[in-house]
Amino acid sequence: MKGIGKMVDEFSSFARMPQPQLKPIDLTEICSQIGSLEKTRFPEIEYDLNIPKGEVRLYGDRQQIGQVLTNLLKNAAESINSRFSEDTDSQTGGRICLDMEVSKESVKIYITDNGAGLPSELLDRITEPYVTTRQKGTGLGLAIAKKIMEDHNGDLILVNNEGTGAKAIMMFNKSDFQS
Repeated sequence: MKGIGKMVDEFSSFARMPQPQLKPIDLTEICSQIGSLEKTRFPEIEYDLNIPKGEVRLYGDRQQIGQVLTNLLKNAAESINSRFSEDTDSQTGGRICLDMEVSKESVKIYITDNGAGLPSELLDRITEPYVTTRQKGTGLGLAIAKKIMEDHNGDLILVNNEGTGAKAIMMFNKSDFQS
């Protein structure tokens, strides 16, 4: 019954997704804060945060961008925990890298993990509502994240790494940057 309640809550959130309240925000600050929170939530996982020292400012909704980042980092940690609970012979531990790449055209935030990866048969549909890889998942977390990124004139791309794990890429267009 608890799972149904969670699904209803997430569906309601998805259905009435508020328009972003665009204000100047600093992506480096958001990445640093949320990365630190997730390190605390999953202390068994090694986190590598590679974000610029200075500000990277754009117009966005801080809460919504934070929600996307939190969701992606949580998914990465859960994928790692799933892989390592099944692979007891593994000598390496879980690792999540959060990198930011700033160019003239865009800012990209990469979240890379060495977890279980994404099923190849679901890769092209993984951000659609109700598509999930987890027994207790609702299939709405990535759909909400994708919608938020689109509402920010950006994109969310999910791919498998060579070897193990997956990579999520949050892409922001330079036209949305604060001068």
